[in-house]
Amino acid sequence: MGSSLGLRTGEFPDSTIMILKLVSAAVKREPGLQGSFQNEFVGLEAAVKDRQRFDTGWAYFSFDDESGKLKDKARALSQGSLLGMSS
Repeated sequence: MGSSLGLRTGEFPDSTIMILKLVSAAVKREPGLQGSFQNEFVGLEAAVKDRQRFDTGWAYFSFDDESGKLKDKARALSQGSLLGMSS
């Protein structure tokens, strides 16, 4: 319910959690078939909205390390590290 409301209005309620699974893409071409498909796992990220816990209302987490291995726990990313992500 929260995500559909947020998609329509642009306002997500507290306790919203959005998960992003990052994978590389590969292309497959066979006679009569062609397209892209998920290849290797690259990373796992999450956005969590909680106005009581986070100053800006949202916190962003990365659950993989530099080598791409999953971590058991993640800490909220700093604002400085987020600035380099925007394009």
